[in-house]
Amino acid sequence: MITILKLIRSTNKSKIIILLMFMIIILLSSNVKSQTINEMIDLIDKHGAMIFLINQENGEIIYANEAAVNFYSYPEEELLAMNISDINILSPEEMAEKIELARSEQQNHFDFKHRLASGEIRNIEVYSYPNNFNGTPVLFSIFNDVTARVKAEANNRRIRTYLYISFGLIILILLVFSILFYRKNRKLKSIKNELENFNKLYQTFIDANDNLIYLKDNKMNYLFVNEAAAEFYNKSKKEIIGKNDYQISNREFANLRRLTDDKVYHQLMVSSENKIIVEEVEWNDKVYKVTKFPVELLDGSYGVGAFIEDITERVEREKQIKYLLYRDSLTELYNRRFFEEEIKRLDTKRQLPISIIMADVNGLKLINDSLGHEKGDQLLIKAANLLKEVVRDEDILARQGGDEFAVLLPKTSNREAQKIVLRIKRKCRETESEEVAVSIGIGVATKTEPEQSIDQVLKEADNEMYQNKLSESRSTKSKIVQSLLNTLTAKSNETKEHAVRMTKLAFDFGEKLGLSNSQQHRLSLLATLHDIGKTTIPEEILKKPGKLTDKEWEIIKDHPERGYKIASSSQEFAVVADDIYAHHERWDGSGYPGKLKGENIPYLARIISIIDAYDVMTHKRSYKKAVPKDRALEEISDCAGSQFDPDLAAEFINLIRTE
Repeated sequence: MITILKLIRSTNKSKIIILLMFMIIILLSSNVKSQTINEMIDLIDKHGAMIFLINQENGEIIYANEAAVNFYSYPEEELLAMNISDINILSPEEMAEKIELARSEQQNHFDFKHRLASGEIRNIEVYSYPNNFNGTPVLFSIFNDVTARVKAEANNRRIRTYLYISFGLIILILLVFSILFYRKNRKLKSIKNELENFNKLYQTFIDANDNLIYLKDNKMNYLFVNEAAAEFYNKSKKEIIGKNDYQISNREFANLRRLTDDKVYHQLMVSSENKIIVEEVEWNDKVYKVTKFPVELLDGSYGVGAFIEDITERVEREKQIKYLLYRDSLTELYNRRFFEEEIKRLDTKRQLPISIIMADVNGLKLINDSLGHEKGDQLLIKAANLLKEVVRDEDILARQGGDEFAVLLPKTSNREAQKIVLRIKRKCRETESEEVAVSIGIGVATKTEPEQSIDQVLKEADNEMYQNKLSESRSTKSKIVQSLLNTLTAKSNETKEHAVRMTKLAFDFGEKLGLSNSQQHRLSLLATLHDIGKTTIPEEILKKPGKLTDKEWEIIKDHPERGYKIASSSQEFAVVADDIYAHHERWDGSGYPGKLKGENIPYLARIISIIDAYDVMTHKRSYKKAVPKDRALEEISDCAGSQFDPDLAAEFINLIRTE
């Protein structure tokens, strides 16, 4: 995403196209979700592009962003009730054909004329790709108003037409006037005046063009240059006319010019046809489109005419588009599209044996839920860089999407591939002391015979990776959770001593209540993990000595839900996820986050809320002093039936007083 934004800032002209291709990359990915489309719409919205979601089956407009509503000037409700053919001047039948072309990806770029609410007709450039949105097959489309560009291109075409006509006319007129000169000498003066007037008009017309335009004779001396060509050489027209390229530029550039001039002459001599030669030439970090053609001169010989257009910006834009089409925006690795194309290209006998490594980052969801998606992205980038360090230059490393990576290793045996896997594992172990360690589940498979299916090999590598992930994932998640608990201890008042006391009280209380071994285990785990959701709360809030603001209190109240997500992401801790969610609920239903009441609150959550409250009251914190045991028990008794389960409160009070 950072790369996209940098590209957008680099040039305003390329903004829409770059945003378009970012959409194409994501939409062409096999695991696109509606959430991803919404994120994409939000991103493009910020830069004013018009976005439509169009039903593939009937052409109905499902979604139009604010920029589209403003541009077409229809009320939003009215626009969303319309069919795309209602704003397109094509007939419904013709529009249905275009939708089918986009749906089948036979064509994804269109130029239409659209009618605004005011009745004004505008030229619209459309990039449209098929996808599914909330179960509906849609065309994800970006509209761009190109009316000004279309008018400019039409004007350029007229200019080119006038230029060709002018070249022919001037030759014809010169020929006619030459004949008249010999026949009617007395009319020479008037003819000369007419030619001068025509030449002035012609020169003005040619000089108005930004492209380089020139005419050379058969000796490659310049007969004519326009203002743009003179500026290119940094010389006046008088300094250029009558001279050749070697006299006005360095030899290297002159050789380059002469090469295309000679091609024009060669075609003329070989086929006697006046063919146009079009080439792209690079010079001084710029790219030029060179159009050259033979021109018959007044003396019957042939010269060379040329139009030269600077297309550097267009070429750079195309490079950016190609880069975005085959790159993952987060890690800058190749993406799934490129990987699949490379598999097809390299699946040949000459590349055997071909090995494939599938790699999946362990614990990504847990990191996202506990530390936030920014940390999750950092983990993916770290994993990508780790893999880049290990694989060879000739290997194809790609992010397949989500937490999955793939490596294509041509001409690599399974034994060699396993050595690469060992290096990856070794690199992962080196990160174990870091805040967010990298753990990767890996699978390897190798194609050794031509008749083997490369898709089957890919599936075998994926299956092995899945099995490896199952065996390692639980350990990885346990390490992450322990790391979160250590972080919580460091940034809050939740000390290890508090956890130990909570665990002991939980065991004693559970024993008194006659809990089963399974319930005792869950209660002990709950005592350890009940506040794990606080790991995402800033330290200055957790340790604030004074009263919390309303905003800070809302952040604090969010921790049971965060803790629920963290526990749910691990099979080992999921057994207490519901209890973590409910450990701040109150018996009278005034607690948070779900306002559960009475016995609707999970049993273990009701137990741990009493134990937690008692331990907090009877031990000193940075924001309060400890209270005597009897005073704490009085508080629990007073809150029985409102905050606490009255039966459990009575049992707990009895437990503490009989110790």
